[in-house]
Amino acid sequence: MTFDGFFTRALVKELADQLIGGRISKIYQPFEQELQLVIRNHRTNYRLNSSIHPTYYHLGLTDERPSNPTHAPMFCMLMRKHLENAIVLDIRQIDNDRIVQFIVSGLDELGDQQNYHLYFELMGRHSNIFLVNQESMKIMDSLKRVPAYQNSFRSIYPGADYVLPPHQDKLNPFDSSPEEIEQRWLENEAIEPIAKRVQFIFQGVGKDSAQEIAHLIGQHNGSVTKAMQDFTKSLKQGPLTFVTQLNEKETFLPF
Repeated sequence: MTFDGFFTRALVKELADQLIGGRISKIYQPFEQELQLVIRNHRTNYRLNSSIHPTYYHLGLTDERPSNPTHAPMFCMLMRKHLENAIVLDIRQIDNDRIVQFIVSGLDELGDQQNYHLYFELMGRHSNIFLVNQESMKIMDSLKRVPAYQNSFRSIYPGADYVLPPHQDKLNPFDSSPEEIEQRWLENEAIEPIAKRVQFIFQGVGKDSAQEIAHLIGQHNGSVTKAMQDFTKSLKQGPLTFVTQLNEKETFLPF
């Protein structure tokens, strides 16, 4: 299954259950595009591994302990300065997108308590990790810096305002009314196949999810609202169960 917004939602639920209230005890950057946090919670050490590789980007818990460079990179050192011994206050998904926000309470340069936002943007070649000051919403640093000439929409360097990535005018299936969904569905009825229309209308829909939702629309006699309700029920069971259920469906209707 593709790493889409629905998978991200299931993942965030699992991470929130295990990590909120935990203390960040160790921070590593074993590779240029990876970051690993050790979070102590429920008398257990959880290893949160993230990667911004353009193809193999990911975020999740792992048991792997990769070797680390002799000298920590600058981003890792900054993270250690502010987030070691910090408490995870909350974990959220931004809309139905592949953006995960950690809200943590750590220390600033003066040793005073300060809240930070740690953003994991999991978007293919645009993937990145940001540490942002909550009060000013300024970028303190990012795992990957992007010069202005490569990104005209937003600045990605220390001191710039943190701005969310641009997104198209799509519906968030979790905060849109049935009337909004059905109206948008009818407005775009010319788009075929059905799975393509699903991806055109809704945020965070990967290929596999779109095919399954299209299948459910057929089962519900064309009701996209009921299909979406059925599809999202499986998200409450965590990412592993969610992916397994999709993979067990060997065939989809030929939309």
